[in-house]
Formats: sequence, structure tokens, C-alpha cells
Amino acid sequence: MLMWYFIIQPTAQINSGDLVTQVVATAYPITDVVLLGGLVSILLRKPDQDTRSAFRFLFLGLIFF
Repeated sequence: MLMWYFIIQPTAQINSGDLVTQVVATAYPITDVVLLGGLVSILLRKPDQDTRSAFRFLFLGLIFF
């Protein structure tokens, strides 16, 4: 809810002139949240150590991005 109010809705309103630009601009934060949720669900399943360390680096990259 907070992400919609502070990130997605203002981005959609700024780019309200062109539908394609509006869709692409709002797709970036939405896909980031989907990737973050997927990584969290994979990490909660406790995969083997090598896979877990690679997913942790990807998770940290998404957080800092």
C-alpha cells in the first residue's frame, strides 16, 4: 500500500501523457517487488549453501537498488 501511494501512483501521474510511457514507468517498481518477494520465498525454503549465498547477493543488490 505504501509503495503504491509513494512510488507507483506519483510515477503514473507524472507520465500521464502517453500510455506506453506510463505502463513502462510503473512496471519497474512492480517487477522489483515481484522479484523481491520471489527471492524471499526461495530463501525461506532454505536451499543448499551455494544457492543460498548467490540468492543473498541478489537480494542485497535489489535492496540497495
